[in-house]
Amino acid sequence: MQKAAHAYLQTQVTTTTQGELLLLLYDGAIKFLNQAKEKIAERDYAGKGILISKALDIVNELDASLNLEKGGELAENLHKLYFYCSTRLLNANLKMDVAFIDEVIKIIKSSESVGDARQRLRDRFKLSERQAQAILDMRLARLTHLEIYKLEKELAEVRELITRLTAILNSKKLQMDLIKTELLAIKKTFKEPRRTVLLDKAEDYAVPSDDDEKPVEDYIVAVNENGAIKKLTTRSYGTSSKEFGERSGMNEICPIVAEARSDQILYCFTDLGNCFKLDAETIPEGRWRDAGKSVREIVGEDMAEHERVVKVFSLNTDALPKGDLLFYTR
Repeated sequence: MQKAAHAYLQTQVTTTTQGELLLLLYDGAIKFLNQAKEKIAERDYAGKGILISKALDIVNELDASLNLEKGGELAENLHKLYFYCSTRLLNANLKMDVAFIDEVIKIIKSSESVGDARQRLRDRFKLSERQAQAILDMRLARLTHLEIYKLEKELAEVRELITRLTAILNSKKLQMDLIKTELLAIKKTFKEPRRTVLLDKAEDYAVPSDDDEKPVEDYIVAVNENGAIKKLTTRSYGTSSKEFGERSGMNEICPIVAEARSDQILYCFTDLGNCFKLDAETIPEGRWRDAGKSVREIVGEDMAEHERVVKVFSLNTDALPKGDLLFYTR
């Protein structure tokens, strides 16, 4: 789209000074806008669009030529002014309104600063100073012709939403259909049964205490070839495939498997003649294929780095056998 502005200048730019070139751009934009007004009067909408696009290209060329870093406040003010002109031209193109074109022509001819442009906005559209400044602060990226399509699409979507919501507000049946649809979506998303309990009175709520007796659960405790330990529920253990295949890893080879309950203590004997006590609750729960957790990580530095568990016994805390325990290692 920038070719139109360059084509307009090619025959004159080589013989003009910088100031004269700026005036040529202004004159070119005004010329195309006046011609666009004539096309609107003639109902030549295609011709109108081409001419307004040419004027837009010149305004964009003027904006692109600004040096915002060196130009300071003046360049910034001009940038905002060019943006406002482009916005009005887009409105003129969409709404077929010559008033927008006349407004831009007037601004190009007479506005000397962004303050002047801001005041004109306030006077023309009864805006507050903050509203007028917000228009001038809008970014130039919204001026491209691709953005016109996006704006039109957004407007159509908003209007469609308003129509749909208005219909729902005015129809009891649509309201009930919407509630039904949303409830079915919630039911599909959250398939698990409700875990919370609804209470009629606050007095029915009891805060659980650490001293309360916890339910006892049965587990299978396994130690794999990597020296990691894990526990599985009896149901999970029973349904697990324990066959070793091509995709199986060392964490699935478990030479030590023992039954245990959640209230028991595990006595882990090692190849170095040590015995370590583990609370069943401290062992991570998982599946047969899971890696588990290193026994040394649970026990701590008391266990040597290469020390391995060779046998696990599960006993109740109050049912320890009396007497001496002897065990031998190679």
